[in-house]
Amino acid sequence: MYERLTRALEQKGELRQAAENSARLIWVLLGMVNRLDDPVRVQSGERDRLAGQVAGGAVEAAEVRLTRAEKQKAKAESELIPSGGGAGRHPRCGPCGSCRPRAGTGRPGNAGRS
Repeated sequence: MYERLTRALEQKGELRQAAENSARLIWVLLGMVNRLDDPVRVQSGERDRLAGQVAGGAVEAAEVRLTRAEKQKAKAESELIPSGGGAGRHPRCGPCGSCRPRAGTGRPGNAGRS
């Protein structure tokens, strides 16, 4: 009985650490997605500026760079927030209660817990 309780406490600690690591990773990924907004904005501005000045190769090159920046941003967002998954679902673990924020805390953990 004592061994089972000890193991349960160890697992609780491991799960708590995994949840904290997941929360940190989410913040890092959100920061990366936010950083991708800047290149998209810059490339859009450059495209618009060039479209007003010159037609031809320069506009096409800016359009290619813009498309690439938009694809990178969309890919990062789709990896961070998979379509159809919703809260509690991501590519690594599928459905799980630890992915949803705890009620009233905004921190990862079981939504039903307090």
